[in-house]
Amino acid sequence: VLTATHQQRAMIGDVQLSQRSAQRREQEMAELEKRLLAEREVVRVERAALEQQREALVREAEAQRESSAREAEALQRRRDALRTECRREALAAAAEQLATERRKAD
Repeated sequence: VLTATHQQRAMIGDVQLSQRSAQRREQEMAELEKRLLAEREVVRVERAALEQQREALVREAEAQRESSAREAEALQRRRDALRTECRREALAAAAEQLATERRKAD
């Protein structure tokens, strides 16, 4: 038979145990929150780094496109110049041949 004092002590012990258990859970939750915040910061930093890499790649791709366009334009100008040069040479050869034929005819 438990006396009232024993019952009170047992209840106090149960309450203390519950309080310690609750404190432990609160401490675990606080640690989990800290880890979660740390993970969020890592993710934020990684996202920022990835965004910077993406922006650098976009700038590089744009520069390559511009360079390719300039190269294409330069090739087009060179091709046009070669065509003009070939036409001039063909006309000069035709004129020379015509002059030669006229001299022979005279």
